[in-house]
Amino acid sequence: MRAHFTVLDSWRGLAALLVAYGHLSVSGELADFLLAARPGRFVDFFFVLSGFVIAHSSGERIANAPAEGGRFLIRRVARLWPLHAFMLLLLVIYQLALLGANAAQIISEPKAFSDGFALSALPSNLLLIQAWGVEAINTWNEPAWSISTEMAAYLCFALATMAFGRRAWLVLSALGLGCALYAFAHPEIMRANVGLAVVRCLGGFGFGVLTYKFYTLKPERTWPAHSLVEWLVFIMVFAGVMFVPPAYAPVLIPIYGLTVFVFAHEHGYLSRILALRPFVYLGERSYSIYLVHAVIAIGLYSVASLAGLMTGIEGERYIGLPAPFGDLLLLLFLGVTIVFSALTSRFIELPGQALGKRWLARKANVLPA
Repeated sequence: MRAHFTVLDSWRGLAALLVAYGHLSVSGELADFLLAARPGRFVDFFFVLSGFVIAHSSGERIANAPAEGGRFLIRRVARLWPLHAFMLLLLVIYQLALLGANAAQIISEPKAFSDGFALSALPSNLLLIQAWGVEAINTWNEPAWSISTEMAAYLCFALATMAFGRRAWLVLSALGLGCALYAFAHPEIMRANVGLAVVRCLGGFGFGVLTYKFYTLKPERTWPAHSLVEWLVFIMVFAGVMFVPPAYAPVLIPIYGLTVFVFAHEHGYLSRILALRPFVYLGERSYSIYLVHAVIAIGLYSVASLAGLMTGIEGERYIGLPAPFGDLLLLLFLGVTIVFSALTSRFIELPGQALGKRWLARKANVLPA
């Protein structure tokens, strides 16, 4: 059985960068490209991929030793929470600076610690439960809502596997399919980032678990024209993201499942491209890219506001620059995001994971034989 899915990691990095690309509102041809209008759709790819990878890495381990369920949750917290907390700290510092600017009448709007940055929303964000129906709107670091829902999915995965062992995939797949069918009946769920966002996540996550079950039936399968199949699936994904109407957005869940299934085999020409070092590099830093880009965008908006470059109506404001400077700013934003993500990955993510491993090792050493 394959130990690691390099190409799927590259897919994760590519998707994270595309989410970042779509989240900076700036004038320019690149920003106006249709793909930029639907960046949130790639988040559902993360959910499907997460269900697949978690089932592969932890399903058998927890099924064989139910006590591993608790260790699995600790490892996930150690993987996700340190960077999340660090980005919250940066945003608190930013809000304190904004408070000073408000007091000095340098900036009158926005008000510090208002709307999505209310102090009352900090506890739920620190606990990573902000998207569980606790908050009425998406708060603080906006992309972190999906991390919050994934924590709910991890909890469901651990409990189901501890209770049902190797049959847990049936429970998780049924849960995922049920949530996906509910999304077909209520497609607005595919835009939810609070409230029913957990249902959105479980639909993708459970489908990922089901996808992994199909993969295990014959994990090293090959078929004729595998490269052609990869290209067709690749085109299907991007056509779906760009052109599927919101009312039919849930159809992306099985499309993402098919994508994960096909590229998990890593047999085609496109897989060889995605296994090249630049794509692997993005995949290794995908979580950092996903969490840091919104904070960098906030900083750019603040600078643009001070420079009088923000334009548009309330709720649809963007950085207005003459061509080609808007496109150049977008590319600079992506470059800075990648550089900053390399730093946060090296100095926040990896040490956090190491700390979690050391803590679990110490706990194991003090347990009676």
